[in-house]
This record gives sequence, C-alpha cells and structure tokens, in this order.
Amino acid sequence: FFNDDFITSNEQRPTSIFTGSLTEDQIEQQRNITLDKTSNTSSNELPMETSNSFTTSAFLDLENSVYRDKWSIPIKREQNLGRCLLSATRLAVDGIADQDEHCKKFMEILIPAAFQKLQCSDLVNSWPAMVQLGVFDMMQLLVDLIAARLAYSPVPTQLLETLAILFDHDSVFQQKNKNRSYNGSHYDEQLGERLLAKSSSSRFSDSNKNEQYGWLREIINRFV
Repeated sequence: FFNDDFITSNEQRPTSIFTGSLTEDQIEQQRNITLDKTSNTSSNELPMETSNSFTTSAFLDLENSVYRDKWSIPIKREQNLGRCLLSATRLAVDGIADQDEHCKKFMEILIPAAFQKLQCSDLVNSWPAMVQLGVFDMMQLLVDLIAARLAYSPVPTQLLETLAILFDHDSVFQQKNKNRSYNGSHYDEQLGERLLAKSSSSRFSDSNKNEQYGWLREIINRFV
C-alpha cells in the first residue's frame, strides 16, 4: 500500500513557511502561494550576507513569527530560519558568533524556542511529508552550527540542551519519523571507525525492525 507519510529521495525540498496551527489543507494552500511568489526568483537573487555580519533582519522577522499563538517557522534554507542558521555558523567558524548581540540571542533564546516547537509539539503528527523533510533539513543546519560553536569557549549550554532534544528518540518528531530509512553512505565512508549510529545498530531497532530511526542516525553521525 502507499503511505504518504514517507517520501522518496527524488522529492524536492520544501518551498513554503510552515505555520504550526494550520490544517494540512491550509498548509498546502500556503505552500502553493509561496511557490508562485518565488518561482521566478533565481538563487542568485536571494539576499547574501557577508561572513562577518549576522542576518539581523531575518532574525527579527523570525522572532516575530515564532512567539505567537499561531506561530510559523520557515523550513527552507533561503528563508529566515535557514538564513540565520547559516549566518550564525559562518560567524561561529570565525569564532565571533557571540560578539553579535542578535546572533547571541538567536543561539541562546530563539533556537531553543523554535526547535522545541519543531520537535515536541503535538502538531508534528499532522504535518505532511514535505514539512517533515524541511524540519529535518533545519536540524542538520543546527547540528552544523553547534559543532562549529563548540570550537571555542564558553560552552554553549542552550545549544547543547537543544541538541539533546534533537537526539531524543522519544520526541514527537523522532517518533513520527522512526520508520525513515538510513542514508549514511557519506557518513559511513567519511567517519569509518568513528561512526556512532551504524545502520546495523540494534539500539534503535530491537523492538521493531521497521523502526530504523534513520534520520536520528544521520544527525548523530553528522555531529560526529
């Protein structure tokens, strides 16, 4: 039988903002509207930030959309959350992420709030497959940021607490996506003996062989 909770590798990345309180039909309608607005915009026309500046405008817009009863969180790399994650990572690689007031607030306050919603909200169970994939993409960007930020002091406590949520196999998001297959060809080859979450690992699959927790394995190995 066909289960639309699962997606194939040739499905495209999300093209819209996900609004937490909307129904699936409303999400699809919003996705189509956003796609129409962006279909004529090339990647070269997207705003680009320099390596020594943070995306302050994107942060302020994101802050406004997260702290609402009807909150909304973007799930494309070129939208506000993705832009902020990539910008903060560039600054973290240079060792200066905490020197920017807005970047520091993004890492210590907004990231925990946003990813708490994306990982633990009961609404996760109603999100369509395209949204699930978009959330996973944002999780990977967050893992990259945390890895870069850990290179210097002080220890980013709030980021590590959020990382623990991403690694929690009992979270709503991981339970929703526990049957995702593991695509670890890149990690298996790159990490070798340092690979932590192997595809043959029994830790996640003792109870049910179909529960592969593939996405969880991928982000664990990405962090390594």
